[in-house]
Amino acid sequence: MAVLYVDEYGAMLRYSAGLVVVEKNSKTVAGVRVGDLEKVVIGENAAISSAVITELLSQGIDISFLDKRGDYVGRVETVLNRDISLRRRSTRLLRIKHSAWD
Repeated sequence: MAVLYVDEYGAMLRYSAGLVVVEKNSKTVAGVRVGDLEKVVIGENAAISSAVITELLSQGIDISFLDKRGDYVGRVETVLNRDISLRRRSTRLLRIKHSAWD
């Protein structure tokens, strides 16, 4: 599994036919199969399309964002690789507590 880092000024990530395509100046400079990715890291100078975000998340691949100094800003993460049973139990407990307040 690979981590794709993109921080080149003007770089754009697009999705096409199962690939995350890196473009610069409207020219394709790289393409990586979504199935080969573990994570994508985007620098402040690069851009990412909503189609790429949607596809990566649907495949359980997290996306992290860095500022211009390369410091971590945040991430978009999928729930596919998380413990959904824990979330359901937590929600159930919140409903029980909320109904007790009424």
